[in-house]
Amino acid sequence: MTRIRIADSYRKAERRIPHRIRLQAGKTLSTFMEAPDRPGLNFERSPGWDNTYSIRVTRSYRILLKREADEAGEFFAAVDIGTHQLYRR
Repeated sequence: MTRIRIADSYRKAERRIPHRIRLQAGKTLSTFMEAPDRPGLNFERSPGWDNTYSIRVTRSYRILLKREADEAGEFFAAVDIGTHQLYRR
């Protein structure tokens, strides 16, 4: 199972999005933990960003994940959620 840690920056961004998207994002993160290679997630590396990836929540919303490591091994930190504008920051 893939480990995920929710960053404070994600929680802050999450408050700015519609409630229905927040609910879908929770389901998306659960799916990613169970099956990160599931095609519907569209898991991909974010071009130009080191160790940063995205997964699809809806057609418009993405979650940004950063690959990190601790004493227990590698994990993904959910660092942001939003529209495609995330890639332009």
